[in-house]
Amino acid sequence: MKLLLNTVIAALVVIALVAFGYFETVKLGRLQDRGAQRATEAQAAMEAASIGVKMYQVIADAVINRNLEQSNTLWSKVKEAAVKVTDMAQIADTPEEKKWAADAKQDLEQIVNLYENKMLPLLKQSNGVTPAIQELDGKIDQLVESMDASMLKIKDALNKEAGAADQEFDAVKASSLISSIIIGLIGLSLLLAVSFMAQKAVMRPLHAQIGMLKNMAEGDGDLTCRLDEARKDEFGELGGWFNRFVEKLRSTVAQVSDNSIMVASAANQLHATAEQIATGSEEVASQTGTVATASEEMAATSGDIAQSCQRAAESARLASNSAENGGAVVRETINGMVKIAAQVKQAAKTVEELGARSDQIGAIVGTIEDIADQTNLLALNAAIEAARAGEQG
Repeated sequence: MKLLLNTVIAALVVIALVAFGYFETVKLGRLQDRGAQRATEAQAAMEAASIGVKMYQVIADAVINRNLEQSNTLWSKVKEAAVKVTDMAQIADTPEEKKWAADAKQDLEQIVNLYENKMLPLLKQSNGVTPAIQELDGKIDQLVESMDASMLKIKDALNKEAGAADQEFDAVKASSLISSIIIGLIGLSLLLAVSFMAQKAVMRPLHAQIGMLKNMAEGDGDLTCRLDEARKDEFGELGGWFNRFVEKLRSTVAQVSDNSIMVASAANQLHATAEQIATGSEEVASQTGTVATASEEMAATSGDIAQSCQRAAESARLASNSAENGGAVVRETINGMVKIAAQVKQAAKTVEELGARSDQIGAIVGTIEDIADQTNLLALNAAIEAARAGEQG
């Protein structure tokens, strides 16, 4: 808002200067036109003042030379030019000028009347200069002087008005220049003052917010800091939205902290469980090694038993036919021992494969114990049958 006010003031100052310059220029143009018009009218008055002299020259030439035809031609031209004298009544704008124009017009009419109606008839009647002609010449001379004086007065008045208009033009021009400078200085001062106030109003809260953000960034990350949102401007709005952001961030950090505590607790529990699993794994590995050793020993014992059974069967074949039943039993025993040996090897392989699966070791050990019991039973049966075969042999 303050920056906008600064721009508005600058625009108003420029508009004021432009408007003032425009009106002053129009005023100066009018003064200049009036001065030029008065100068032109003064020149016309000067030319009108010479009409009387020209008319008197024509009259004097007619009196002296008596070439009336030529004089009439010249007189017609002078009368046409005499319209300038009557035009002065329209140019005159003051009471004095109007009176002088009326007197000049009256003198002109009398001159024309005396010459055309009185002097020309006398000039046609006599070639000499009679007293009547001299008297008319004197009157015409006085009228010419009076008309010229009136025209000169009008000319002087018009020149004076032109000079006054010129002086007024110069005065208005100087006044316009001074006024423009004053308006410009006032506008510049006002603009500088508003700019300074706007800068102060903008930079002060801006520095405060920068300092607070710097403290949050470089310090311990204190998320309890808040910007001033009570201001009724853009900085207040910025502070409000920033405070909402910090509040959400603080809530998120709190949740992350709580989750971190829970994760740490779970990690401790996992660590304890891992230690228990490691201890159990070591025990299982130890038991697995023991079982594997026992299985190997059982396999070796089963092999020895099988070999003994084979030797007993060989001895039994040499016995009499009466021992055939015992031989059949021995063969069955041998076949059972071979199967048992295969089962023992498979059990040993199974034990090795299931060494990593400690939860099944108990069942495997039970199976091995059952197999061992069966092996011992079969071995006992084989020994009994072998003894029988020996007795029969």
